[in-house]
Amino acid sequence: MTTIFNPLDWNGLIDLIVCIVLLTAIGLPFLRLCRKKFVHIYTTSCVVLLCVGIIIKLPILSYVAASGLMMGVGISLFANFADFKWFFASGSKAKSLSQIFAKKKAEKAVTIYDKSGVIDEITKAVLFLSNHGTGALITILRKDDILNTDTVEPIIKQKGVQLDAIVNAELLETIFYLGTRLHDGAVVIRDNKIIAGAVFYESTKRPLTGKYGARHQAAMGISENSDAVTIIVSEENSKISICHDLMMDVVPQDLFKSQLDYILSQDTPAKLTN
Repeated sequence: MTTIFNPLDWNGLIDLIVCIVLLTAIGLPFLRLCRKKFVHIYTTSCVVLLCVGIIIKLPILSYVAASGLMMGVGISLFANFADFKWFFASGSKAKSLSQIFAKKKAEKAVTIYDKSGVIDEITKAVLFLSNHGTGALITILRKDDILNTDTVEPIIKQKGVQLDAIVNAELLETIFYLGTRLHDGAVVIRDNKIIAGAVFYESTKRPLTGKYGARHQAAMGISENSDAVTIIVSEENSKISICHDLMMDVVPQDLFKSQLDYILSQDTPAKLTN
């Protein structure tokens, strides 16, 4: 019986031509709708069918698979044209094979913002709130996203109101003004954005040494389960405290900005556990 490796007779040649015509009629519409992944599956299937046709000695199956394989290769070249173009361009620059075939890693998006400007705005707001005896709770995120319960412990009582506003001293002062609906709870800041307001935390179960109110207990609760930095302005005595890494420090007004800048510039340690 004739296989694909034997010389073709007229009948075999006619069969091959018919197969090519049929595959062309099917393949051209497919070419317009093809996607890379599907093209690869199609080409691989043709190779498998070709091997089966040769093994079980079915000429018509071999012809169909061979024709389909040629068409699949053409479609793959078309679908991956950009990759092949990059391959030849890379080869012309005498790069090593590992460099040519290595996939380019997608660069992680880096958020660029004026960190010192954000600290200035937070400082202005905190000093204003302290001077006017207005209580406040401001949490600055580092690595841990405390609003995502999949990545941290469930330490949020209420996620509050989602915001998307640039950090601004006047806005922070307005949020914590006693007459606003968002003055209770905490403001959460990521990079240069206020992402949420009126967020309520689970309070710490640890006994705190000294006279600390509900805001301080909530700030320590966040610190127990994340690397966030939380600023507390006491409504009772107007003192400013910074809570981070299970530490609670009262900070004088004139040292607040430098202390906050120093804390935020440090590498965050591994998440602390109770």
